[in-house]
Amino acid sequence: MNSKDNLLVNLTPYGWNSVLESHLDENEVLARLTAVHRSEYLAVSHLGELRLQNSGKFENQDNPPNPSVGDWVKVTPPYLDENNKLSSLLLSVLPRKTFLSRLAPGSKISEQVIASNIDIIFIATSANQEFSLSRIQRYLVLTQNGGIQPVILLTKSDLCQDVEIYTRQIRNALPNIPVSTVSTLKKEGFDELKPYLKAGTTVLVVGSSGVGKSTLINHLIGKNIQETQTIRDGDSKGRHTTTSREMFLAQFGGVIIDTPGLREIQVVGTEEDLNVVFSEIEMLSKSCRFADCKHESEPNCAIQKALTKGTLSKESFNNFKKLQKELAYTARKLDKSLESNTKKRWKQIHKNMRQRKKFQDNT
Repeated sequence: MNSKDNLLVNLTPYGWNSVLESHLDENEVLARLTAVHRSEYLAVSHLGELRLQNSGKFENQDNPPNPSVGDWVKVTPPYLDENNKLSSLLLSVLPRKTFLSRLAPGSKISEQVIASNIDIIFIATSANQEFSLSRIQRYLVLTQNGGIQPVILLTKSDLCQDVEIYTRQIRNALPNIPVSTVSTLKKEGFDELKPYLKAGTTVLVVGSSGVGKSTLINHLIGKNIQETQTIRDGDSKGRHTTTSREMFLAQFGGVIIDTPGLREIQVVGTEEDLNVVFSEIEMLSKSCRFADCKHESEPNCAIQKALTKGTLSKESFNNFKKLQKELAYTARKLDKSLESNTKKRWKQIHKNMRQRKKFQDNT
Protein backbone atom coordinates (compact mmCIF):
# COMPACT_ATOMS: atom_id res chain seq x y z
CA MET A 1 0.00 0.00 0.00
CA ASN A 2 1.50 3.33 -1.02
CA SER A 3 1.68 5.82 1.84
CA LYS A 4 0.21 8.54 -0.41
CA ASP A 5 -2.94 6.59 -1.30
CA ASN A 6 -6.20 7.45 0.51
CA LEU A 7 -4.56 9.93 2.90
CA LEU A 8 -6.56 10.65 6.07
CA VAL A 9 -3.92 12.34 8.23
CA ASN A 10 -1.36 15.00 7.33
CA LEU A 11 1.86 13.85 9.00
CA THR A 12 3.81 17.06 8.29
CA PRO A 13 3.21 18.43 11.84
CA TYR A 14 4.58 15.12 13.16
CA GLY A 15 7.87 15.57 11.27
CA TRP A 16 7.11 13.60 8.09
CA ASN A 17 9.60 14.26 5.26
CA SER A 18 10.93 12.71 2.05
CA VAL A 19 13.87 11.14 3.89
CA LEU A 20 11.46 9.10 6.00
CA GLU A 21 9.47 8.11 2.93
CA SER A 22 12.63 6.74 1.30
CA HIS A 23 12.73 4.02 4.00
CA LEU A 24 9.46 2.50 2.83
CA ASP A 25 9.30 -0.77 0.90
CA GLU A 26 6.30 -2.23 -0.87
CA ASN A 27 3.49 -3.40 1.46
CA GLU A 28 4.82 -1.32 4.35
CA VAL A 29 3.37 1.72 6.11
CA LEU A 30 5.32 4.29 8.13
CA ALA A 31 3.90 5.49 11.44
CA ARG A 32 5.02 7.48 14.48
CA LEU A 33 4.49 6.15 17.99
CA THR A 34 2.31 8.53 20.01
CA ALA A 35 1.90 6.43 23.18
CA VAL A 36 3.43 3.27 24.66
CA HIS A 37 1.38 1.04 26.95
CA ARG A 38 2.18 -2.35 28.47
CA SER A 39 0.27 -4.44 25.95
CA GLU A 40 0.21 -2.25 22.86
CA TYR A 41 1.47 0.88 21.16
CA LEU A 42 -0.55 3.74 19.67
CA ALA A 43 0.72 5.35 16.49
CA VAL A 44 -0.36 7.78 13.81
CA SER A 45 0.06 7.12 10.07
CA HIS A 46 -1.22 8.70 6.87
CA LEU A 47 -4.13 6.26 7.16
CA GLY A 48 -5.17 7.30 10.66
CA GLU A 49 -4.49 6.25 14.26
CA LEU A 50 -3.24 2.69 14.64
CA ARG A 51 -2.99 0.18 17.46
CA LEU A 52 0.25 -1.78 17.13
CA GLN A 53 1.49 -5.10 18.41
CA ASN A 54 4.90 -6.69 17.93
CA SER A 55 5.20 -8.98 14.91
CA GLY A 56 7.26 -12.17 14.90
CA LYS A 57 9.62 -10.44 12.46
CA PHE A 58 10.24 -7.67 15.00
CA GLU A 59 10.72 -9.96 17.99
CA ASN A 60 13.09 -12.26 16.08
CA GLN A 61 15.54 -9.42 15.39
CA ASP A 62 18.90 -9.52 17.15
CA ASN A 63 18.42 -7.22 20.17
CA PRO A 64 15.32 -5.37 18.91
CA PRO A 65 15.03 -1.90 20.50
CA ASN A 66 12.29 -1.20 23.02
CA PRO A 67 9.93 1.12 21.10
CA SER A 68 9.52 4.57 22.63
CA VAL A 69 7.20 7.53 22.07
CA GLY A 70 8.49 9.51 19.10
CA ASP A 71 9.89 6.51 17.20
CA TRP A 72 9.19 6.24 13.49
CA VAL A 73 8.31 2.63 12.76
CA LYS A 74 7.53 0.37 9.81
CA VAL A 75 4.25 -1.48 10.17
CA THR A 76 2.08 -3.81 8.10
CA PRO A 77 -0.88 -2.45 6.11
CA PRO A 78 -3.70 -1.79 8.59
CA TYR A 79 -6.55 -4.19 9.31
CA LEU A 80 -9.61 -4.07 11.59
CA ASP A 81 -9.10 -6.04 14.81
CA GLU A 82 -11.77 -7.83 16.88
CA ASN A 83 -12.78 -4.50 18.45
CA ASN A 84 -13.20 -2.92 15.01
CA LYS A 85 -10.11 -0.75 15.64
CA LEU A 86 -7.54 -0.01 12.93
CA SER A 87 -4.48 -2.09 13.81
CA SER A 88 -1.09 -3.08 12.41
CA LEU A 89 1.90 -5.24 13.29
CA LEU A 90 5.19 -3.57 14.18
CA LEU A 91 7.96 -4.62 11.78
CA SER A 92 10.94 -2.43 12.72
CA VAL A 93 12.04 0.81 14.38
CA LEU A 94 13.84 3.36 12.20
CA PRO A 95 17.17 4.80 13.44
CA ARG A 96 16.68 7.56 16.01
CA LYS A 97 18.15 10.97 15.19
CA THR A 98 17.95 12.10 18.85
CA PHE A 99 16.73 10.59 22.12
CA LEU A 100 16.39 11.08 25.85
CA SER A 101 17.49 8.09 27.90
CA ARG A 102 18.47 7.20 31.43
CA LEU A 103 19.63 4.17 33.36
CA ALA A 104 16.46 2.11 33.78
CA PRO A 105 15.17 2.02 37.37
CA GLY A 106 15.09 -1.31 39.18
CA SER A 107 17.47 -4.24 39.33
CA LYS A 108 17.81 -4.81 35.58
CA ILE A 109 20.85 -2.96 34.23
CA SER A 110 19.87 -1.35 30.93
CA GLU A 111 19.49 2.00 29.20
CA GLN A 112 15.88 3.16 28.95
CA VAL A 113 14.91 5.44 26.07
CA ILE A 114 12.19 7.77 27.35
CA ALA A 115 11.40 9.45 24.01
CA SER A 116 13.03 9.79 20.61
CA ASN A 117 13.41 12.03 17.54
CA ILE A 118 13.11 15.17 19.67
CA ASP A 119 14.14 18.64 18.47
CA ILE A 120 13.61 20.71 21.63
CA ILE A 121 13.35 19.71 25.27
CA PHE A 122 11.55 21.97 27.76
CA ILE A 123 13.07 21.36 31.21
CA ALA A 124 10.33 22.62 33.54
CA THR A 125 11.13 23.71 37.08
CA SER A 126 8.91 25.76 39.37
CA ALA A 127 9.96 29.11 40.80
CA ASN A 128 9.60 28.13 44.45
CA GLN A 129 11.37 26.00 47.06
CA GLU A 130 11.20 23.04 44.66
CA PHE A 131 13.74 24.76 42.39
CA SER A 132 16.94 22.72 42.03
CA LEU A 133 19.89 23.77 39.88
CA SER A 134 21.53 20.36 40.33
CA ARG A 135 18.40 18.62 38.97
CA ILE A 136 18.48 20.90 35.90
CA GLN A 137 22.15 20.03 35.35
CA ARG A 138 21.27 16.33 35.49
CA TYR A 139 18.69 16.77 32.74
CA LEU A 140 21.20 18.75 30.68
CA VAL A 141 23.72 15.88 30.74
CA LEU A 142 20.99 13.59 29.38
CA THR A 143 19.98 16.09 26.67
CA GLN A 144 23.61 16.56 25.64
CA ASN A 145 24.04 12.79 25.42
CA GLY A 146 20.93 12.51 23.22
CA GLY A 147 21.70 15.46 20.95
CA ILE A 148 18.66 17.58 21.92
CA GLN A 149 18.46 21.39 22.19
CA PRO A 150 17.42 22.32 25.76
CA VAL A 151 15.27 25.22 26.95
CA ILE A 152 14.71 25.82 30.67
CA LEU A 153 11.18 26.85 31.69
CA LEU A 154 10.57 28.52 35.04
CA THR A 155 6.92 27.73 35.79
CA LYS A 156 4.48 29.15 38.35
CA SER A 157 6.13 32.58 38.19
CA ASP A 158 2.85 34.09 39.45
CA LEU A 159 3.51 32.47 42.84
CA CYS A 160 6.97 34.04 43.16
CA GLN A 161 7.62 37.58 44.38
CA ASP A 162 11.02 37.84 42.66
CA VAL A 163 11.48 35.33 39.84
CA GLU A 164 14.81 36.96 38.91
CA ILE A 165 16.37 35.21 41.92
CA TYR A 166 15.98 31.94 40.01
CA THR A 167 16.75 33.19 36.51
CA ARG A 168 20.02 34.70 37.74
CA GLN A 169 21.06 31.37 39.26
CA ILE A 170 20.42 29.59 35.97
CA ARG A 171 22.11 32.20 33.77
CA ASN A 172 25.17 32.40 36.03
CA ALA A 173 25.65 28.62 36.03
CA LEU A 174 24.39 27.92 32.50
CA PRO A 175 24.98 31.03 30.37
CA ASN A 176 24.48 29.24 27.05
CA ILE A 177 21.05 27.72 27.81
CA PRO A 178 17.85 29.67 26.90
CA VAL A 179 15.59 30.43 29.88
CA SER A 180 11.91 31.38 29.67
CA THR A 181 9.50 32.28 32.46
CA VAL A 182 5.85 31.25 32.12
CA SER A 183 2.68 31.64 34.14
CA THR A 184 -0.27 29.55 33.02
CA LEU A 185 -2.51 31.36 35.52
CA LYS A 186 -1.72 34.78 34.02
CA LYS A 187 -1.08 33.33 30.52
CA GLU A 188 2.31 35.06 30.42
CA GLY A 189 5.51 34.01 28.65
CA PHE A 190 3.97 31.79 25.97
CA ASP A 191 4.84 34.08 23.06
CA GLU A 192 8.50 33.24 23.73
CA LEU A 193 7.71 29.54 23.22
CA LYS A 194 5.93 29.83 19.85
CA PRO A 195 9.15 29.78 17.75
CA TYR A 196 10.00 26.35 19.21
CA LEU A 197 6.63 24.86 18.23
CA LYS A 198 6.58 25.21 14.45
CA ALA A 199 5.17 22.46 12.20
CA GLY A 200 7.38 19.38 12.01
CA THR A 201 9.12 20.11 15.33
CA THR A 202 8.92 17.73 18.28
CA VAL A 203 9.11 19.19 21.80
CA LEU A 204 9.57 17.00 24.87
CA VAL A 205 8.51 18.34 28.28
CA VAL A 206 10.28 16.97 31.37
CA GLY A 207 10.44 17.93 35.01
CA SER A 208 9.65 16.70 38.48
CA SER A 209 6.11 15.85 39.55
CA GLY A 210 4.11 18.93 40.38
CA VAL A 211 6.05 21.62 38.49
CA GLY A 212 3.03 22.32 36.31
CA LYS A 213 3.81 20.26 33.20
CA SER A 214 0.22 19.14 32.61
CA THR A 215 -1.18 22.67 32.95
CA LEU A 216 1.56 23.95 30.64
CA ILE A 217 0.82 21.29 28.02
CA ASN A 218 -2.93 21.91 28.18
CA HIS A 219 -2.23 25.54 27.29
CA LEU A 220 0.17 24.66 24.47
CA ILE A 221 -2.25 22.20 22.85
CA GLY A 222 -5.28 24.42 23.47
CA LYS A 223 -7.31 21.69 25.17
CA ASN A 224 -7.72 20.34 28.71
CA ILE A 225 -6.44 16.87 27.82
CA GLN A 226 -3.99 16.30 30.67
CA GLU A 227 -5.48 16.10 34.17
CA THR A 228 -4.23 18.79 36.53
CA GLN A 229 -4.36 19.38 40.26
CA THR A 230 -3.57 22.37 42.43
CA ILE A 231 -0.43 22.59 44.54
CA ARG A 232 -0.56 21.52 48.18
CA ASP A 233 -0.77 24.10 50.91
CA GLY A 234 2.32 24.44 53.08
CA ASP A 235 5.06 23.09 50.82
CA SER A 236 4.08 24.49 47.36
CA LYS A 237 4.45 21.03 45.83
CA GLY A 238 2.18 20.03 42.99
CA ARG A 239 0.36 16.73 42.88
CA HIS A 240 1.46 14.12 40.35
CA THR A 241 -1.01 13.72 37.47
CA THR A 242 0.64 12.41 34.29
CA THR A 243 0.98 8.61 34.29
CA SER A 244 2.25 7.79 30.78
CA ARG A 245 4.29 9.23 27.93
CA GLU A 246 2.08 10.59 25.20
CA MET A 247 2.29 12.82 22.12
CA PHE A 248 -0.10 15.69 21.31
CA LEU A 249 -0.50 18.20 18.47
CA ALA A 250 0.42 21.73 19.62
CA GLN A 251 -1.90 24.61 18.73
CA PHE A 252 1.07 26.65 17.48
CA GLY A 253 2.36 23.79 15.30
CA GLY A 254 4.46 20.67 15.76
CA VAL A 255 3.94 18.09 18.48
CA ILE A 256 4.55 17.87 22.23
CA ILE A 257 5.48 14.79 24.25
CA ASP A 258 4.45 14.78 27.89
CA THR A 259 6.21 12.57 30.42
CA PRO A 260 5.47 11.55 34.02
CA GLY A 261 7.65 13.22 36.63
CA LEU A 262 10.85 11.19 36.89
CA ARG A 263 11.54 10.00 40.43
CA GLU A 264 15.00 8.77 39.42
CA ILE A 265 17.22 10.68 37.00
CA GLN A 266 20.11 8.25 36.71
CA VAL A 267 22.41 9.82 34.18
CA VAL A 268 23.72 8.14 31.05
CA GLY A 269 26.38 9.83 28.95
CA THR A 270 30.07 10.52 28.48
CA GLU A 271 32.72 12.67 30.12
CA GLU A 272 32.44 14.95 27.10
CA ASP A 273 28.70 15.45 27.74
CA LEU A 274 29.49 16.41 31.32
CA ASN A 275 32.18 18.88 30.24
CA VAL A 276 29.79 20.61 27.84
CA VAL A 277 27.21 21.15 30.61
CA PHE A 278 29.87 22.28 33.09
CA SER A 279 31.84 24.31 30.53
CA GLU A 280 33.16 26.74 33.16
CA ILE A 281 34.80 23.90 35.08
CA GLU A 282 36.17 22.44 31.85
CA MET A 283 37.78 25.78 30.92
CA LEU A 284 39.25 26.32 34.40
CA SER A 285 40.73 22.80 34.50
CA LYS A 286 42.89 23.67 31.48
CA SER A 287 44.76 26.14 33.72
CA CYS A 288 45.56 23.58 36.39
CA ARG A 289 49.26 22.76 36.84
CA PHE A 290 48.73 19.05 36.24
CA ALA A 291 46.81 17.62 33.28
CA ASP A 292 45.39 14.83 35.47
CA CYS A 293 44.49 17.19 38.34
CA LYS A 294 41.66 15.83 40.48
CA HIS A 295 40.94 19.34 41.82
CA GLU A 296 41.39 18.34 45.44
CA SER A 297 44.71 19.16 47.13
CA GLU A 298 47.06 19.43 44.13
CA PRO A 299 49.22 22.60 43.96
CA ASN A 300 48.19 25.37 41.53
CA CYS A 301 44.71 23.93 40.98
CA ALA A 302 42.66 26.52 39.08
CA ILE A 303 39.40 24.98 40.29
CA GLN A 304 40.30 25.27 43.97
CA LYS A 305 41.46 28.85 43.44
CA ALA A 306 38.12 29.74 41.82
CA LEU A 307 36.24 28.08 44.68
CA THR A 308 38.25 30.05 47.25
CA LYS A 309 37.64 33.33 45.42
CA GLY A 310 33.95 32.53 45.03
CA THR A 311 34.04 32.84 41.23
CA LEU A 312 32.98 29.18 40.94
CA SER A 313 29.89 27.90 42.73
CA LYS A 314 30.59 25.16 45.28
CA GLU A 315 27.16 23.70 44.50
CA SER A 316 27.99 23.36 40.80
CA PHE A 317 31.41 21.85 41.49
CA ASN A 318 30.01 19.33 43.98
CA ASN A 319 27.32 18.35 41.49
CA PHE A 320 29.97 18.03 38.76
CA LYS A 321 31.99 15.61 40.92
CA LYS A 322 28.88 13.64 41.86
CA LEU A 323 27.75 13.28 38.24
CA GLN A 324 31.28 12.36 37.19
CA LYS A 325 31.23 9.42 39.58
CA GLU A 326 27.70 8.40 38.51
CA LEU A 327 28.60 8.43 34.82
CA ALA A 328 31.63 6.23 35.45
CA TYR A 329 29.49 3.84 37.53
CA THR A 330 26.75 3.71 34.87
CA ALA A 331 29.27 3.05 32.09
CA ARG A 332 30.77 0.12 34.03
CA LYS A 333 27.32 -1.33 34.75
CA LEU A 334 26.16 -1.07 31.13
CA ASP A 335 29.42 -2.59 29.85
CA LYS A 336 29.08 -5.57 32.20
CA SER A 337 25.42 -5.99 31.27
CA LEU A 338 26.24 -5.95 27.54
CA GLU A 339 29.05 -8.45 28.06
CA SER A 340 26.76 -10.73 30.07
CA ASN A 341 23.99 -10.56 27.46
CA THR A 342 26.47 -11.34 24.68
CA LYS A 343 27.77 -14.40 26.53
CA LYS A 344 24.21 -15.65 27.16
CA ARG A 345 23.34 -15.21 23.50
CA TRP A 346 26.38 -17.17 22.30
CA LYS A 347 25.71 -19.93 24.84
CA GLN A 348 22.19 -20.28 23.43
CA ILE A 349 23.53 -20.32 19.85
CA HIS A 350 26.04 -23.09 20.70
CA LYS A 351 23.32 -25.03 22.54
CA ASN A 352 21.05 -24.83 19.49
CA MET A 353 23.89 -25.98 17.23
CA ARG A 354 24.59 -29.00 19.46
CA GLN A 355 20.91 -29.94 19.55
CA ARG A 356 20.65 -29.65 15.76
CA LYS A 357 23.75 -31.83 15.27
CA LYS A 358 22.38 -34.41 17.71
CA PHE A 359 19.08 -34.47 15.81
CA GLN A 360 20.86 -34.88 12.46
CA ASP A 361 23.03 -37.71 13.82
CA ASN A 362 19.96 -39.59 15.00
CA THR A 363 18.10 -39.34 11.70
